[in-house]
Amino acid sequence: MSRNALPPRPLFQGQLDRFCAVYAVLNACRLIFSLRVQDAAAIFADTLASLAASPEAFRAVLAQTTDYAFLVDDVTARCQARYPLRQHRPFPAGAGGTVSPEALWAALEDWLSSPGRTAIIRFQRFLIPGGPALVRHWTAARAVEGDSLELYDCSIQENAVRSIPEFGFATDPQRIGLDRLLLVEPEHVRFLESAFGERRRQDS
Repeated sequence: MSRNALPPRPLFQGQLDRFCAVYAVLNACRLIFSLRVQDAAAIFADTLASLAASPEAFRAVLAQTTDYAFLVDDVTARCQARYPLRQHRPFPAGAGGTVSPEALWAALEDWLSSPGRTAIIRFQRFLIPGGPALVRHWTAARAVEGDSLELYDCSIQENAVRSIPEFGFATDPQRIGLDRLLLVEPEHVRFLESAFGERRRQDS
């Protein structure tokens, strides 16, 4: 590096890990129950300790050779042990390609229209149709506002996806196009809600 050249940006905490699935569930609980940072940290630590006890699962997470669905369900169960949290799976396994974007959007819009609810989704982001996915990411959905699905996401990267336009995603890998470079996977959608039907606020 020359004396006058700017150094590369420093790595930020979390940039190198593969735990967006964990953060998606914790952020969903933060939306519903105002999950405190110290409680989220405890759940995070318990999750990693459990993963470490299963080297095969831990390697799959670090090497990205899994869809992380098992991790989402594991963290959800840990949250359910602490909070009155209910989970619903609106679409069955293998639903990808059989659920239209319009049907998925309608389901999300209806679910998120009531208080005490959020959704967890997994999407893949493509640069060009037919190319490999650049990003595979789990996130929490906060609300449908107009023609945008507003996300409650863990990423602090400048090019992170913050919202998904109504007509800007596909649900079938074969339907990826220049106007739909995001693939939202119906089989991985989770609907979460408070058992009490409305958001409970804790002291932060």
